[in-house]
Amino acid sequence: MLRISAENRKLDFLHLLSEQLDEVTRRLIFREEELFSQDAPSEEEEDQLQKDFESLSVQIWMAVHDTFSPSAPSGEVLRNAVDSIQQQEKQDQRWRERPKEKVPVWRPQRWLSSHHKLLQKMVEVRLSEAAESDSADTQQLSSDVKRQVCRMGKRLKEDLLMVARKVKDCYPVTMDILNVYGALYHQTFSARLAALTAAGLDIDDCSYVLFWVNHYYPEEILKHPDLEGQIKTPCLGSLLLQDNLRALEEQYLLHKEEKIQLWLNTLLKKEEESWLGDKHPELIDSYYFSPLAIDIIQVRAGAQRTAGKHPLDARWLYRRPLTPAGSMDARWFYRRLLALWTPTPAGSIDARWLYRRPLVLWTPAGSIDARWLYRRPLVL
Repeated sequence: MLRISAENRKLDFLHLLSEQLDEVTRRLIFREEELFSQDAPSEEEEDQLQKDFESLSVQIWMAVHDTFSPSAPSGEVLRNAVDSIQQQEKQDQRWRERPKEKVPVWRPQRWLSSHHKLLQKMVEVRLSEAAESDSADTQQLSSDVKRQVCRMGKRLKEDLLMVARKVKDCYPVTMDILNVYGALYHQTFSARLAALTAAGLDIDDCSYVLFWVNHYYPEEILKHPDLEGQIKTPCLGSLLLQDNLRALEEQYLLHKEEKIQLWLNTLLKKEEESWLGDKHPELIDSYYFSPLAIDIIQVRAGAQRTAGKHPLDARWLYRRPLTPAGSMDARWFYRRLLALWTPTPAGSIDARWLYRRPLVLWTPAGSIDARWLYRRPLVL
C-alpha cells in the first residue's frame, strides 16, 4: 500500500501536515524503515523522504518558537511537537546501532540538540526585545540602566511563571524543561547585566543593580510560590561573576560609608552642643541613654543588606577607616560619647544605654566586642 510514487507521497505528506505532528512523525519514520529495508532504495523516494522530514522539522520548530506567543495554538500542538522530537531521538539511536553504510544521509537528526539551541535563541531575543521596549510601566525609573534591568527582569519572571504553569505540562518530566529555561534565562540575564556594568555605573544605578542581584531576583522571583523548590537555584549561582559583584559592592559600600561618616559627624556635633548646654540625655533605669549607637548599627546594617553582606558581620562594619586615628576602633566612638556624660550616682554607665536588646557582634582584634559591654558596666 505504501509503494506509491514520490509525487503521490508528497501530496500525501502535505495532507498529513494538517494532522497531529506526532502522527506525521510516526508515519515518516515508518516510511524510512520500509525504504531502507530494501536492498536498493529508490533515490527518488529517498530524496522525497528527506524533503518531507525537512518540512516536518519546520512545523516542529514553529510550534516550539510560538511557545510564548499570545496567538500560539493550544498546548496540544506543542505537546505533539515535543513527542515528535522524542521519536526522532529514539530513531537516531536505532540507526546508531546499524551498519553505517545503510544509514540515511539525514541521520542522526539531533532534534533535541536543535530544540535546546532554539530555546537559547528564543530567550536571548525575548530579553533583548524586553530591554529595548518602551513600556510605560518603567518610564518612572530615572535612568536607562534601571529601565533595561527592570524590563528584562519582568520578562524573565513572566516567562518562567508561564513555563511553570503551562509549558511544563507539554514536556516529559525527564526533560526537566523548567530548569532548562531557568538556566537559559539566568545565563542570558547575567550576560546582559555584565554588559551593562562593564562601562561603570553611577551610584544610583549601582544600588539598583545590587538590589536586583542580591534581593529581587533570588528572593522575589526564584522563591515565588510557583517556582520555589522546582528550580535548582544552587546550580544557578549569582547573576554576576564574583569579581564584578564585589566591585559593585565595594563602590556602593564606600559611598554609604562616606555618607554615614558625614551624617555621624554632624549628629555628634549637635549632641555635643546639646550636652554642653546642660541638656542631659534621657534617663532609663537611672542611666543616661542615647539612640545614636542603635541608629548607626541600623543604617549600616541596611547598607550591608543592599550590598549582599550579612548585617551582623561586624568584620565589615569595622573594616574601613571611620575615625581620626585612621582605623575603625569602635572604642574611640564610644569614648567620645561616654566622655560627654555626667556619671550616674553609681559611678558607671550601664551598657543598656547602647542597646535596648542584646546584639552580639563578632569583631576582629582592636575593635569593640559587644559581649564585653554586657559583662559589666562601663566605668568612667
